[in-house]
Amino acid sequence: MQAGSLSVVLRQFREQRCFSFRTLAERSGISRATLQRWEQGTSRPRLPELEAVLSVLKVSGDERHAIIEALAGTQVVRGLKAQAAL
Repeated sequence: MQAGSLSVVLRQFREQRCFSFRTLAERSGISRATLQRWEQGTSRPRLPELEAVLSVLKVSGDERHAIIEALAGTQVVRGLKAQAAL
């Protein structure tokens, strides 16, 4: 999975499991607005938040690993760019 597809994959998992934003928000403890921003690609989850959502959606195995790696890769790239700007 490419890092840019994180928002698409999250939406697919949510829709496949027939979760509304509201239900997923209630069960994961993540606000509905935050979940919407993740799916729109305007914001990226932190690892603990992502883990909470993936647990509620019952995503496991290789899919879970690929999603977390994609997130970690984007965070590492942003960190390196921020350091280079200093």
